[in-house]
Amino acid sequence: MTRPYIKLPIIFSDRHDAFQQNIRINPINIGDDMRKTILFTLALFTAPVLAEPLNYNVVSFSESARTTIENDVMNVTFAIEEEGRDRQQVSNQTTTRLNALTARIAANREFKSSSTNRNTRPHYNEKGKIIGWHDSAYVNVQSKNFQALNKLIAASQNEASVQNMGFSVSPEKRSKTINELSREALKNFQARAKFISETMGFKGYKIVNIKIDSQFDTFHTPNLNLKARALNASVSEAAPQMSGDNSGTEEVVQTVSGSIQM
Repeated sequence: MTRPYIKLPIIFSDRHDAFQQNIRINPINIGDDMRKTILFTLALFTAPVLAEPLNYNVVSFSESARTTIENDVMNVTFAIEEEGRDRQQVSNQTTTRLNALTARIAANREFKSSSTNRNTRPHYNEKGKIIGWHDSAYVNVQSKNFQALNKLIAASQNEASVQNMGFSVSPEKRSKTINELSREALKNFQARAKFISETMGFKGYKIVNIKIDSQFDTFHTPNLNLKARALNASVSEAAPQMSGDNSGTEEVVQTVSGSIQM
């Protein structure tokens, strides 16, 4: 009587050529442990063949596009400070000056006022006794209208001093620039991919993966701390006059990185 056999195919591969060999196993002569061993061995031989992708003729590279844009937003930090022995009086004086400043800001729709920081702290003598109070308030204002913001600074000198001044690129201008550079960088990537595939003797290519990165570098942007200057200057000298000519620039770079298969 002929005993039944199990015929198991095993595929051997060297990534280029594959061949199949059948192994005959008598199920009567094997136990559970042997069956597990056979299954594990089959998995070792067949898994690489089924799972490994064939990444032939893959080239990775990157292309960039860049431009320089002018800062179009002026940012000013106003500071209001009062000191005195009476806490309520110091607080009232700060509030009066702050209300005058915020009313002037609200009168112009081109101004965008951010958070106001208000802080009151006591002064102590060497014995730990309170001898006075310091009250301060800070208001951040930004605008694309540099001339209007300069006028606000000049008109508010009795209420507040300019502590800091800086310039930046507006979100809408940066977004528009990123879109334009992305289009240019992608075209550069396509042109390079075509050049590589044709040079290597292929008729075409397909994109395997692609990634777009943004980079921003600020140049020649004045960020002025004007508090110390204002202490030693007259009223007219303390008021800075800034224009678009000295607002600084920002370089924007869009880089497209990816891989192609030919």
